[in-house]
Amino acid sequence: MMRKRGIQSRHLVDNLGRLFASMLLANRKYVDPTSVLKSLTDDFGNQIHVGEQRDLGEFNLNFLERIEEGLGERKQEQADSIALMVDQSPSHFVRQSSLADCFESPKFSIEERKQDDSSMISPISTQERSDETRQNTPPVRQPGMGAEQVPHPPMSDLFFGSKIETLNRVKIDQDGKQTENRSNRKERLGPINLDISANHRIYESWDGAFQSELKDFLKQPDQKCFQESWILDRPQILFFSLNRVRYSHEQQRVVKCHDHFSFDKVIYADMFLYKNNERASQIREDIEKMKVQAKRITEELRQFQSYNNDSHLSLVKQFQNCEGYLREQLELGGSKRSVTSSVSDEQLASVVQALSLLKSSVQQKVDELEAQLKRITEQLDTAFIQQKECPYYLHSIIVHDGQYAESGHYYSFIYDRASQGWYRFNDHNASKVESEIDVFEESLGGKGNNKCAYSLVYVNQKIANMLEKMPFQKYSAIENLTGLVSGAMRKQVNEQNQKFYKEKVDYFVEKTTKSIVEKVKQREEILRQYSDTTNTILLPQLMSFPAYLKTMNKVQLAKWVILNDIIREEHPAQLSLYNLPHDDVVYVALAQRYFSKQFLLTGEGDRSLLLGQFALFRQTLKNSSLSTFVMLNMQIENHQWRQSIEVYLYLKSQHQVSQNGSPIQTQTQVGLCLDACRIFMLAMLIEMNKAISMKDIESALQYANVVAIICILILESSDPHHKQALLCIDRAMVLAKDRLTTPIFTKEHEKRFADILTKIKKANLARNEKLEATIPQSVELELSIYESLSFEQNQWQEGWRPESIAYRYYNVLNQFKHQYEIPMEWHTQIMNQQNPFSKEKLYDFEKQRLGIDIKKIGSKRTGSFFGL
Repeated sequence: MMRKRGIQSRHLVDNLGRLFASMLLANRKYVDPTSVLKSLTDDFGNQIHVGEQRDLGEFNLNFLERIEEGLGERKQEQADSIALMVDQSPSHFVRQSSLADCFESPKFSIEERKQDDSSMISPISTQERSDETRQNTPPVRQPGMGAEQVPHPPMSDLFFGSKIETLNRVKIDQDGKQTENRSNRKERLGPINLDISANHRIYESWDGAFQSELKDFLKQPDQKCFQESWILDRPQILFFSLNRVRYSHEQQRVVKCHDHFSFDKVIYADMFLYKNNERASQIREDIEKMKVQAKRITEELRQFQSYNNDSHLSLVKQFQNCEGYLREQLELGGSKRSVTSSVSDEQLASVVQALSLLKSSVQQKVDELEAQLKRITEQLDTAFIQQKECPYYLHSIIVHDGQYAESGHYYSFIYDRASQGWYRFNDHNASKVESEIDVFEESLGGKGNNKCAYSLVYVNQKIANMLEKMPFQKYSAIENLTGLVSGAMRKQVNEQNQKFYKEKVDYFVEKTTKSIVEKVKQREEILRQYSDTTNTILLPQLMSFPAYLKTMNKVQLAKWVILNDIIREEHPAQLSLYNLPHDDVVYVALAQRYFSKQFLLTGEGDRSLLLGQFALFRQTLKNSSLSTFVMLNMQIENHQWRQSIEVYLYLKSQHQVSQNGSPIQTQTQVGLCLDACRIFMLAMLIEMNKAISMKDIESALQYANVVAIICILILESSDPHHKQALLCIDRAMVLAKDRLTTPIFTKEHEKRFADILTKIKKANLARNEKLEATIPQSVELELSIYESLSFEQNQWQEGWRPESIAYRYYNVLNQFKHQYEIPMEWHTQIMNQQNPFSKEKLYDFEKQRLGIDIKKIGSKRTGSFFGL
């Protein structure tokens, strides 16, 4: 059994070495601790299984002993001995074998100790003595440590140290005379178990753990036995186990104690050192006297503050109430008093005076007692830290979260001295705590709080100084840590890193290629939906460059561009298929699993074709932007139509410059804008006729002049819309002349109509009517954005983004069609028959579609039909 435990302990140490080496040098963000957990055994060599319910302090002690045993620091016979000691002190575990070393002289008196080992109580510090002891201790080789490296301090110096256990038998004879018999024993210090039910502060609880009366030890009425503990060799790390679990006889089960327990970030062990035992004993006596005095004062105060066991009514308050009532009676006068009518005013005044004096006297006494209690409490607060030569600093807190003792969850806080901040370690989650207040709120316990500390870990000055130079985030970069890893261990970790690198590459390739292929399918489906749409005003070629290529029947090239864009998005190097090396892992995987190598090389052979097509795509975006502006601003208000005409002239001039190589879409956009101008002109003719029918000749002349400008600047004389304009204006002039009399229609009006007809026929505009081929600054800025696009930087864009030209073009075209529905119908019929409407057909169209009977001039004008 013991041999089995020893083997497992060595395995534990080896696995811990590998674990720490991997945490320092491995490239993984996590390390699997399974091998360490499977190496844990109890005192009998039985494996401790993950998930077993164990006392935290007991488990910690067991863990440290197995490491010590695996390092060879404990003699096997010491580790195997099981010697139970009757001990009711909460500062000791039942597992006495885990704490007690076997010495040749297990018991010795103080004088014998002084003679045998004067260095134990010499003036030099305990830390210095421990350093001397370590110099005489054979070095223990650590797992993974090179032969030339200096070993770490032994486990005993780190976690245990030693203590002196004093057993004092006191016998009282019949005359009351006391005789004492003291015996001492050196033992390992081990974890310090604190009973928080009796004391709620760390020093008082620590003191209670280091001194106690063994009531049933001697079983003799005239004798008492007291036990004291004193730290001899200070460990570098102090471990406190808070006893928050007790058995409830009422509930017949173990329960968790949620009481508040306070502890400091810095504590001082001077009060508990063996070298200070004489002074500490005197301080303890003083503390006991102060506690007795504080208890007496508290009891006396209780008599005043909770008179007759009524916590809501103090004696001062009762005097005050009686005095107040009698004063009211006295003010009423003898004739009006009822209850006190039998008492004279002089007698009543005397009683009031007496109550007032009693109240003042009692209040003064209460104030004095409270001041005394406050002074004693302050003295108690500082009694344990009169010396501050041996500080320990709070390093970590282990917290239990749960209402019941049998269940719950453990997590820990660790203080990073380098950054002066706390970190919470909760299973696989490690996070920085924003405020130290949060740490102590979760650790101190108290009513209504299921979270409270179960263990506290403090470190000495030496370790604290070292930790100040070792921030959590940079452990792996600290040479004095990584330098402890042996060559063999480094080789193992390097092999793990190489294996991990291959795993990462394989995972990256699998994830990246799957993502690429899935995106390719999604985008090809989007292109298919664009192509299948029945919406005649939706232009797929504006959605994206691949959509443009597919519209141009460059299907294979469109698929290659989709793949190229996705690879540039997904690959960490953000390289296109042009620049991606053919031995790249992603390229190789795509060629082997999903795409032919010939397809992957498509773009290289057609690079010039691609660049040419992208230039045409870019021009299409620019032309569509210009078309959108023309349709959006084709309005009569504020002469917006003039800007639309200017932008159309600019678009037409650009088309003429590049006509030899102009793509179909450029021609389409020019034609679209031309149709928009034609439709707007027809709308102005309708407005002119409506104005004539309502006898608004001035408005009719304005509309006719707009028509003239459009005819001259935009339309060819052979265009049927040009002919339609001449016919409509001439008809309007004749009807007005025949049916309207002066002053509604005058010779001047007739002359102006005739001048407009002549202007159209001769294509002669006034200077202020001429428009130039130009674009506004806002349009110029948008065109510069499209001009800056390049194939190498092109990114996939979904079409229906509000800021996209495809979205704006679609909405503006819809709006234009809705606003000019009737003129567009007129335009369509003219284009189909390639002839203007005759006067009769025009008359029928106006009457049926617009409700205008121009032959019945005289109705009142009600506003523009189009809202223009």
